[in-house]
Amino acid sequence: MLQELSHMDRITQLQDEIQQLLTIMSTSILYLTSRSNFKQVSEHIPVTKQRNVEKYDEETVFEESKKELVVDLVRKAKQVEYLVNSLPDPEGEEEQALRLQQLEQEMQVANVEYARAVVRLKSLHAQVTLLLRSMLAEVDGRLVDPDVEEPLDSRIDSGSGSGVQMDTEVAAARSDTAREDDDEGQGSGDVSMASAD
Repeated sequence: MLQELSHMDRITQLQDEIQQLLTIMSTSILYLTSRSNFKQVSEHIPVTKQRNVEKYDEETVFEESKKELVVDLVRKAKQVEYLVNSLPDPEGEEEQALRLQQLEQEMQVANVEYARAVVRLKSLHAQVTLLLRSMLAEVDGRLVDPDVEEPLDSRIDSGSGSGVQMDTEVAAARSDTAREDDDEGQGSGDVSMASAD
């Protein structure tokens, strides 16, 4: 596995180096075509156009720039060649077939494990959902809704308790009234006896 990763790193590095090589080549072509002046290459074809002095480099500057571009291009090409030579030799057809078969078997095993994991996940999800629903139903049963009318049994029980208390209070009031009447009767009898005397 580590060897395969090392090969992939080399391929990625090779891709980057090739991209840089192409960039150097395009930059070199652009410089050679844009910073040079027109020259006559044939006696039968005269030069009919000239560039302004600020648009092309002098002969010495142009030659030095060409040498630098050549050095950069050769150095990058050697780096690309080194990376190409460091790549492993290609596998034979039989080895590739065996490797692909092994990868296919590993893929099948991974698919089976994934399917089992999905089934177990669905089962756990259903169990958790059922548990939460039962817990919520139990909590809802214990809650008291203020808009719901009080059950009849509880009203009868509370009413009977208040009725007993009311009967006790009425009996006590009657007893007090009877005592007061007896006191008044005794007082009036004493007054009558005093009058007779």
